[in-house]
Amino acid sequence: MQVDTRAGSNEIIEPLRKIGIDVDATILDAGDISFAGNGPDGDMLIGVEYKKLGDLIQSMRNGRFADQLRAMKQHYQISWLLIEGGIKGYHPRSPVFIRTGGKRPFKVPGNVSYHEIVSWCMTMCMQGGVLVWRTDSQEETVAWLRSLYLWWTTKEYHDHTAMLDFYQPPPIGSNPFTGPTLCQKVAVALPRVGAKKAIRASKYFRSVSAMVNATEGQWQEIDGFGKKDSATIVKAINEEE
Repeated sequence: MQVDTRAGSNEIIEPLRKIGIDVDATILDAGDISFAGNGPDGDMLIGVEYKKLGDLIQSMRNGRFADQLRAMKQHYQISWLLIEGGIKGYHPRSPVFIRTGGKRPFKVPGNVSYHEIVSWCMTMCMQGGVLVWRTDSQEETVAWLRSLYLWWTTKEYHDHTAMLDFYQPPPIGSNPFTGPTLCQKVAVALPRVGAKKAIRASKYFRSVSAMVNATEGQWQEIDGFGKKDSATIVKAINEEE
């Protein structure tokens, strides 16, 4: 993981190292944290812009984050905005108080409202294509970054998203996951076949007809399908017929 050494992000370098993350302290062209993860077609770059709430509000007002986001989109395939700090005061006509670094909550100059912060974040998500997460403290920030890093680097991409192949997302915005094929739907309905195995089976057989007419030997050629699995599946298909 690369972490920018400039003010702000430099504070989390040592805490990340203490929890076992190998950190390369450097100057990044965009964002504050960067690393390569396991994508659907190989390595992909993930970037994180890390802001405490006070800095975020300044960025909202002076437009600085728009420039930062444009740079992020040029350098990374997935961009995150990580916001650190607590918020008090949710009434539409009341200004918010923010808390960072364990300090007492303080009022933000200019009477920014909770609605203004949330609306801006939603605009960045929907129009800017950036993912947003908020943590309550530096300790949580470091823990979240560790989880993000491990999610992308410790497993193959499809091991993480296999369960999403059987979920059809609503048609709002863009989503990298598609709905299941008919072959996957049939496979996952078979005994001893979960989501991950169903994906392997659908890639091997290519069609429902090939799948239901397959022998035990053909099933055993698929990674993860042993003799017992194959016998149970073929028996279930024949009994169903």
